[in-house]
Amino acid sequence: MISTGDHVSNTLQPTLKPEPPLRPVDASSSDRFWRKVDKTATCWIWTARVTAHGNAQYTRGDKMVQAHRYAWELAHGSVPAGVLRHACWDLRCVRPEHMRLQEKRRGPTSLAKPPAARLEALVERSAGCWIWHGSRTGGGYGQFRDYDQRRERIGRMWPAHRFAWQLENGPIPPQFDVVHSCGNRHCVRPEHLRSLIPR
Repeated sequence: MISTGDHVSNTLQPTLKPEPPLRPVDASSSDRFWRKVDKTATCWIWTARVTAHGNAQYTRGDKMVQAHRYAWELAHGSVPAGVLRHACWDLRCVRPEHMRLQEKRRGPTSLAKPPAARLEALVERSAGCWIWHGSRTGGGYGQFRDYDQRRERIGRMWPAHRFAWQLENGPIPPQFDVVHSCGNRHCVRPEHLRSLIPR
């Protein structure tokens, strides 16, 4: 089942030499940034621009920066050297307490290596459809790249709704297709998907 936990790892952060800030942070930029954040009891969700892979982005002056790194700078006064990972597995989260420093880059992005968590980070749940906000095909279907954690390499590209169906129900039988009963190609909610033999 697609799910993410609220638990954040207590792994100790490595001691890294911080990089100097891009430029001094002014109050107006800080206020504009936090207006784009929905602070929940757990994650602080970025509500503005995200990349095709679900990473939050913020326009700072004439430069595009990663929103979670900018949030860290607002909280701590400097951008850390190395890689700043999401310990909460949500790529849209900008809560500084949910970030962990890592000296060496491993894997595609963030700590969200479990496929279910990586998929969930790109989904907006509602009472109806669960909308995919990641990369999409020209036909409007979501697409999701798997990651082989054991071999630490990029896997195959999946239709996002088929990958979601498999997480909930297991492997798709050979020669079967997965269709949207809701008619929304952006939806990845398992209850809105049906496995059918292609005609």
